[in-house]
Amino acid sequence: PVNATNYIPFLILLTCAFSGCATNPITGQEEIIMSPVEDDFKLGHKFAPLIEEHLDNRIPDEGLQRYLDRIGQRIAGICHHPDWEYHYTAVNHASVNALALPGGHIYITRGMLEKMESESQLAAILAHETAHVVARDTAAAMTRQTGMTLLTMGTLLSGEAPREVQQLVLMANQFLSLSYSRQDEREADLAGLDYLVDAGYDPNGMVETMQILYELQTR
Repeated sequence: PVNATNYIPFLILLTCAFSGCATNPITGQEEIIMSPVEDDFKLGHKFAPLIEEHLDNRIPDEGLQRYLDRIGQRIAGICHHPDWEYHYTAVNHASVNALALPGGHIYITRGMLEKMESESQLAAILAHETAHVVARDTAAAMTRQTGMTLLTMGTLLSGEAPREVQQLVLMANQFLSLSYSRQDEREADLAGLDYLVDAGYDPNGMVETMQILYELQTR
């Protein structure tokens, strides 16, 4: 009898050959991602202004922005890809949220900032989102989810698609609607905790932040 499990490694290799695989530096495992890492930087650069606009724009406090970036760069300097360029921005949206675009654009909302009680808690949020960037979780989510087609993204990057504002806004909305798997979130928590400690922050900041978010979700 034919044992299908014998063919699984071959099928994985075949899929990688015809689509694309990338090694997740956090887990060391191969993941199917349909775009090269260079596209992460292009996508992040293209859509960052639109995402900021959707999130009610940057908070107009340059002291706060410098403080946030200082903490973020401290995390970025010890992550798995310190050679990448990271941008940490506080936006004026009232939701309690933080998110990461491909290529290192990381945002934290005013609503989230208002819930933070210490620098270590804030660093925990930024470390978690930095881990998502390093693992290319957004690119992986784009591959898994059919709401954002890779063909559309490719034509936008190459300049072959029409540049109507409506289309770009639609793509920005799709970025905001992407969701990570539970596994992605667990790995970002663990890697974020490592980053937090390696950057010299109190690891209790991660525990406290998770407790704050849990209490918000159960209200």
